[in-house]
Amino acid sequence: MSERIKTIIIDDEPRGLNVLEHFCSKLSDHIEIIASSMSSVQSVLLINQLKPELLIMDIQMPQMNAFDVLNNVSFHDFEIIFCTAHDAYAINAFEYSAVDYLLKPIDEEQFRKAINKVIVKRQSKDTAERFSILVHNISKLSNPSSMKLCIHDSKGFTVVFISEILYCEADSSYTVFVLENGKNYFFKNTF
Repeated sequence: MSERIKTIIIDDEPRGLNVLEHFCSKLSDHIEIIASSMSSVQSVLLINQLKPELLIMDIQMPQMNAFDVLNNVSFHDFEIIFCTAHDAYAINAFEYSAVDYLLKPIDEEQFRKAINKVIVKRQSKDTAERFSILVHNISKLSNPSSMKLCIHDSKGFTVVFISEILYCEADSSYTVFVLENGKNYFFKNTF
């Protein structure tokens, strides 16, 4: 997957935040830090506004712990890596489907492995959805207008029904898909 993972880092300790930012910078081919926060309250706003794909967060913080933060956000489509000095929260962390649970001081190799787990999970999510669309299309061979098409975009791909496409248009190195609802999707030609 060539797209970088939009990431928010949350840790109430400056040193912890700096270490996580440093480790992320070494993996900048895969990770894009879109925000960092030392405030659990502010992090709720950041998550809802920026819609990250990954949260790397401490658990024990003033005002709200990580689980309070997660219970107070309206956006939930992200992976989580917990980085904490407390091993007592591990069971809670996995109830929130955490990808990993790293104990401080964070080992750089363990951090890299956790990021690799996120990458694999994101790829398998795309693969599962594409497979589901393939199965759908096979079941609709006798009715092509009800088939679906995956149009690759900056977030992976968008799924549209073929019947929704009015026409396609060439634009430089892109193909523009114009839909009935007025939306346009741009697909970068790679040939």
